[in-house]
This record gives sequence, structure tokens and C-alpha cells, in this order.
Amino acid sequence: MNKIGFKKVESSSKKDYTPESIFRDLRDRDPQIRHLWSHQADILRQYHENFTKQSDISLELPTGAGKTLIGLLLGLYRMKTNGEKVLYLCPTKQLAYQVQSHSKKYGIPAYVFVGKQKNYPRKEFSQYLTNEAIAISTYSALFNIKPRFDNADIIIFDDAHASEGYISSMWSLEINRFDHRDIFFKIISLFEDKIPKYLIRTINNENPGIRDHRTVDMIPDIFYSDRIESIREILEENIEEGSNLFFQWRSLQKNLESCNIFLSWYEILIRPWIPPTLTHNPFSTAKQRVYMSATLGSGGELERIIGVPKISRLPIPVGWDKQGSGRRFFIFPDFSFDKTEYLPWLSKNIDSFERSLVLCPNNQSVSEFEKIMKFTKNTKTIIKAQDIENNLDPFVKNKDNILLLSNRYDGLDLPGETCRHLVLYDLPLAINIQERFLHDRLGISSLLKDRIVTRITQAVGRTTRGDSDFSLVTMLGSKLLDFCANKSNNSEMHPELQAELEFGISHSNVDKITHLSELIDLFFKQGDEWKGAEDNIIQIREELEKQIDKQTEILFKIVEDEVGYQYEIWRNNFEGALKHSRNIIDNLSSGKFKGYMGLWYYFAGNLSKKIGDIKSDKEYEKSSIEFYVKATKCAKTVSWFSEFLSTIEQPELDEEIDNFSAYSVEKIQDNLSSWGSIGKSFEKKIDENKNLINSDNPTQFELGLTELGNMLGFNACRPNEKSDPDSLWRLGDHFVIIFEAKSDKDKGGFISVDNCRQSSGHYNWANNDDFCSDLEKKIVVITSPCKFIKNEAISHADNLYHINVEHMREIFDMMSGIYRRIRAQLINYDNETVRQMIFSELKEKKIDPDSLLKEFKNNPVSELPVIE
Repeated sequence: MNKIGFKKVESSSKKDYTPESIFRDLRDRDPQIRHLWSHQADILRQYHENFTKQSDISLELPTGAGKTLIGLLLGLYRMKTNGEKVLYLCPTKQLAYQVQSHSKKYGIPAYVFVGKQKNYPRKEFSQYLTNEAIAISTYSALFNIKPRFDNADIIIFDDAHASEGYISSMWSLEINRFDHRDIFFKIISLFEDKIPKYLIRTINNENPGIRDHRTVDMIPDIFYSDRIESIREILEENIEEGSNLFFQWRSLQKNLESCNIFLSWYEILIRPWIPPTLTHNPFSTAKQRVYMSATLGSGGELERIIGVPKISRLPIPVGWDKQGSGRRFFIFPDFSFDKTEYLPWLSKNIDSFERSLVLCPNNQSVSEFEKIMKFTKNTKTIIKAQDIENNLDPFVKNKDNILLLSNRYDGLDLPGETCRHLVLYDLPLAINIQERFLHDRLGISSLLKDRIVTRITQAVGRTTRGDSDFSLVTMLGSKLLDFCANKSNNSEMHPELQAELEFGISHSNVDKITHLSELIDLFFKQGDEWKGAEDNIIQIREELEKQIDKQTEILFKIVEDEVGYQYEIWRNNFEGALKHSRNIIDNLSSGKFKGYMGLWYYFAGNLSKKIGDIKSDKEYEKSSIEFYVKATKCAKTVSWFSEFLSTIEQPELDEEIDNFSAYSVEKIQDNLSSWGSIGKSFEKKIDENKNLINSDNPTQFELGLTELGNMLGFNACRPNEKSDPDSLWRLGDHFVIIFEAKSDKDKGGFISVDNCRQSSGHYNWANNDDFCSDLEKKIVVITSPCKFIKNEAISHADNLYHINVEHMREIFDMMSGIYRRIRAQLINYDNETVRQMIFSELKEKKIDPDSLLKEFKNNPVSELPVIE
């Protein structure tokens, strides 16, 4: 007797699948997953109705809102309806395995493929090839010279903003001084005559200070192009096949001329301005690419990161434009305390948690945090990225540990009791030296705002994955505090996050460090006291909207031309690239983008120079210089442009270019950021400096004089030996002012022969001192209360200048006023605007470097009234 069973009945009509219907057909899903959330269904419907044909689309949802299920369902829908191969990409192996774990719960066929390509499981890979299962892998599996995934139809990018480093690395040659020391110093020596002297001195110093360690520069294209063959020879001779630079070199080898070269103390970076991803066939031949992120930004940053000129955006579902997942209580110790005051407390606070997640922007910040833990004798076990490469078990299944990560603001799910404490250490900026060049040298914060907002948003969502989650978020660093307090920055954040930050900043204004501990205790008790705070945060949230300002709209408007410029450069179509550059400049001229517009004038100058060389056309060469001059004029507060212009042949200018003020403006802005735009550290610093400069005690006054130099924007220091000058003020590679201080002399006293001899000797001293021996322009200034000079001292007073002590104190008071006025407005303006405000104030008060130098030189010691 034959057994009775079910047979397959073929349908006479093809089923019209939708992503939603596919979810309902997932019979193997976890019984607890009964339905889609309404916002997930809204996104899937929007996709099905309006976005199936676009080549590049993006969707935004806050952390913990179920993006993974949406991405997998979109992939399964395309696989079932069109028979397409679907590749789901994650930043890390750990996240890839996490997505696979989710896919099992959902009942969606998907397999992870990581590690060596030859070890990919054959059966599972065949299921991907035959459109029976989704392939889950890392960005690195696609963005390499010879990927196994070379013909995916649909590519889904999870945590798309995290792809930046993984994508750009394919076209980035990173030569650091430790792993590739020989290549590093050969390239440095090749450009030694074109690199600023102060930077060469820093690079040659094996143990620079933190500020010097972070110094970054870009070699101007006019010098880079001139020596491109020498660079090529160095790289070809020294990069061995199979080395960790080899594959990146293969990607750049034929397009080295289309790249920029950046350098710092730690590394040299050679890369195109924007990654040319569409030249990579495994990426460009996909029918559709889907980018998912917790926040997409509105200024076109996703397009710049990915290297795609236009990405269509799915609308955010109703409701999620206001609400987030879980609750965070933010604290900012830098608001009320110096690091020395709060670090012991921080260590003790970390000790009170079973687990803490600490996120840093780069490896240097990781090292700094480790030193803090060691200094404060913290005994927690520190776990790093390599320990959680495949899963989070080493962290979540053990107690008394810290997970310390660099540039990992996404891809970590730590819900509930898994981790209740997140530390964000330092502003999430400058993860590569091109980004640092933009921020530190050019001061273009507006362009980077989207990236920073995205990283903060991603980071603070790691420990609040569901509605019932709650977590303490400790924000460390004055620059992080300044960014979060700035209205033009936080207005573009999600309203929930804006409200939490506003609440947290307000409650970080305390008198004692223990008051922060008391607030933290109330938060974790989740009692009536916190319920009132919760209502307050919700009230703030409901009054807020996510704002898109005009500047962001302009940045979005130009991104298509920016990406287009990169592809024309890559194809050596310099005239096409110049057209894009002109379009960008025209659009930037309507906004507050002096630094960024200066950069595009510079790029236009490079292109005109190349076209002129190819065509032997003098008009293009003339145009090139004109573009460079315009770059310097429109970015007066950026020293890099004037520094570059001074090294090339240039025509007579219709107006004098200030080569000095930009250095001081940059340093002053950095000081304001370090001292804090809000909080109590600022006035403490001003009062400390005022007490020093007002003291008649020689040692105290000399320290005050040095601090005044730093406040004025010089690189100032106080030598240590008794016979050394009392203070040195250096301005870039331009000049140094050498001070001999006599603050303890009588007001009616005189400058003596010994005073003049001692001061004149400082010229010889300076010629042999590492700090200023490389500078040709040096002046020695005596600062004292003296009003006279001894007759016999006049013959010894050549090239010596005099400034009264009281006038130096007046300069300090003027400078303090500038700092206070600028600081009072910091939270309302971007960095470019702040730089212009500083520039204007210095010029108005005539305490910019050029004015000070002229004033000092107008007061020679020999012209003091003479007494016998």
C-alpha cells in the first residue's frame, strides 16, 4: 500500500510578493516575533511602492528600532521576487555574526562568510550563488582587489556611516613611522624643503608633546605633482608583494596623480579626496545598494563617504522623528571640574559598574585612557577589539571589565543589564589624518558636523537598545562638551537626544564632584525623583524639532559636484573637474564657508596648473595663481593657504596678504576649546594667568608673560636655565620674540649696560636653541617698568626693544576681554564664524601678531630717555 503524503501543487499564477507578505510567510521565525513594528511596516511599504528601481537608497532609524530585520526582509524580497543575489555587509565580524543570529530568529536563510575566501563553506556559498540564501559579510570582503563577492545584485550596508574607513582604506596608503619607518622617512626627506620647519622639527622628535603629536599637514599639489615619479619609485622599490601595503598600492598605482598626500608625526596618508567606489566593479555593477544608518545627516556626508553622487532617502516613519529607544542620563564632568579634579572620581565611578563601554576616536585616545586608568590605579580588566572579534562573550559574560574601543561607534548591542555605563572619551573626530587636516588646519567644522553628529548618535545608542533600557553616559573632554552645547550642532540631532543632552549639561553644573554621584544614584534608583526628571526630558523633547540650517542645505547642494570632481580627476579629465570646482565655489559663496571655499579655490588652482602644463597655455597658468590668491584672501584665518602661497612665485597683489594672523587665530580658537566654551574652567584659567602677569615676583611674571604669549596665539615657552631668556614667543616659521623680563625693577629705574649685554646675548643663544634656531627673524624685547636708559648702555642696545611691564598687563586685559566676548558666543556659531570674530577683534585692538611686532620694533631701547 502506498503511503499518503502531501504533493506540491503548482500555482497557475505568480504570487505578487511584498516585503510585508514575505515576513508573514516566515514560518521558522521565533514565536515571540509575532509581527512587524508599525514603523518597520511603514518603511517596507515605502520601499515597495516608491524605491525598488533606484540604484542607491538609504533609510534612517534610531538605534534599537529594528533596522536589521528591515534590511534582511528587503534582501529576501529581492531574492524571492527577482531571483537576485543579496549581500548584507557589516563593519565587523562580530556584527556579521550578530546579524546571522538575528536572521535565525526571524527564520530568514542567511549565512556568514568571513575570513579567508578559500575557507568560505562551499554548500552555504552555493546557496548564495543560487539565490537561496543571503550572504552576510564585512565591508572588507567587498572592498578589496579581488573579492569573492564580485557579482551581487543587491548590496545592503548596515551602519552605513561606519563604512567610511573600510571603503576608503581600499584607496588609502597609510605609511606609519613604526611599521614602515624606511618608507616614511624617505618620503619625508623628499619633501623636507617644502614642509614647514616647525613640522619637520616635530616629526624628527621621537617624543613630541600631545599638541605636536597631533600636528597634521597636506603637501601642496604643485610640489606633490612635481615629485610624483620619485614617490612612485620609493613605493615600488619598498612595498613588497603580500605586505600590508601591497593591495592598497595596487589600487592607487595607476592613479597616484589623482591623490593627495597628508602627513603627521605618526603617519603619511596618500589617498583621493573622495573614494572612487564606482570604479570598483563588484560595487558599481550591483542593481541596487541600500544604506542603513541611525542617522543619515542632511549635508550629503553619506554621498561623500560612499563615493556616490546621489542617494535617495526613504522618509523617516511618523513618530520616530521624535522618540528614541530607552533613556540616557548624560553627565559632563568637564563642565565644572578640571581633569585633575575629576579623574580619581571617574575611576571610582567606573569601578561601581560591573561593565563599562569606553569609546574613543582613535588609538591615541585609547592609549590616553589606558594611562588614566593606570594612573588612578583602576583594577578593571581592559578588553579590546581583538578580544571581541567574533562575539561579545568575553565582555558580556564576565564582570569587572572595561571594553575599550577605537572608532567603533556602531555595531554593538548591549541591552538591559548587559552594560549600564557608556563612556564617550573625546570628540569623535579625526579618525584619519585627512579629516584632521580639515578640522585642525583648515577649521572646516561645518563640513564635518554631520559625521560627528552621526558618531555621537550611534555611540550613545549602544547601551539603550529597547524602550525599557536605561544607561549612564559619561561624556569626557572639553571639545566634546563644546560640540554638544553648540546650538548649531545639537539642533541637527534627534529631538530625544537633544533633550537628554540639554538636561545632562544643565545638571553637570555642580559645586562638588560628589554631587554628580548623588545624581547618578537617583537615576539608577528609577524612583519618584527620576520620574520627575523623565517628565522634564519628555517636555523638552516635545518642544524641539530637528533643524536643517541653510549651511547644511548648501553642503547637500554641492555634494554631486564634489563626487563628480573626484571621478573626473580619476579619469584625468581636468577640464571636467575644473567645471565641477567652479560650480562648488559658486554655491559656497552664498554661505559661511570661507575655509571650504578656500580649499576649492586651491583645487581649482591645481587643475588650472595641470591644464596649463598639458596645453602649454600661459592663461591657465595665470589663472592657477589667481585661484591660489583667492583661496588665501577668502580664508584669511587659515594659515595653510598663506603658508602655501608664500612658497610659490606670485604676481604683485592688489592688497597685502596677512601671513601672520591666521596662526594666532587658530591657536586662540584651540585655547578657547581647551578651556571650555561653557563651565567653570575658563575663569579659573583666566584668573590664574592674571595673577601671574600682575605679580612683581620675577618667576611668576615670567610664567605670566609666557601664558600671555599663548593667549595671543603664539607658540610660547619659558626656557629652564638661569641664563636663558625668560620667555619665547614663536609664530610658525615667521619669527620669534625673545623676552628678557625685569619686572622687579623700580618704576623710575633704568636699563643698565649689564641688562643690554645680557639681552643681546640672547641672539646668539637663540641661534643654537632647538626651539628657534631655524628662524631668520628674531627680535629681543626687554620688558620692565624702567623709563630710562643709562648713557653708557646706549652703545650696547643695538637691536634691542623695550615694552613697559604695565603695557604688557594692559595687553593681557585686552586679550582677556576678547576671550570672554568670543566665548560668550561660541555656542551660537560654527568654527569658521568664530575664527572670523577672533580675527576682527585682534585687528580692532591692534594686538594681532603683525601689529604687536611693529609696536615692539617702534620702541628701541636706545630711544629711551637717557640718564647719566
